[in-house]
Amino acid sequence: MILEELVNQLKIIAESMNKNKDSIKTTVIEEDGFTESIYKDDNGGYVLKAGAGYNSNVDILCTIDDTNNGYIAYIPSYSSSMQDNYICMDYSEADYLRKLLNFIHEQK
Repeated sequence: MILEELVNQLKIIAESMNKNKDSIKTTVIEEDGFTESIYKDDNGGYVLKAGAGYNSNVDILCTIDDTNNGYIAYIPSYSSSMQDNYICMDYSEADYLRKLLNFIHEQK
């Protein structure tokens, strides 16, 4: 899903439920049979957590924090040969990325 749309959907979910992180979980089942849980953490960020179908040592897939000027996405690596990945974007850069990813997704 596209970054900005994901954040907006997560905000809607978080606003519609109480602030206990366990009660604002939602499960997403991907086409490939993997499941993920999305929830708002205690610091106001959003977390995509691995579920069924993932290796048992894989936990957090991605986190997104809103800096009030943009987003910082963190994608941890579960491989000894790859580093964790941080993506920092202001709101306009995130919007550009969303537009391109939407275009690419529509072409498939």
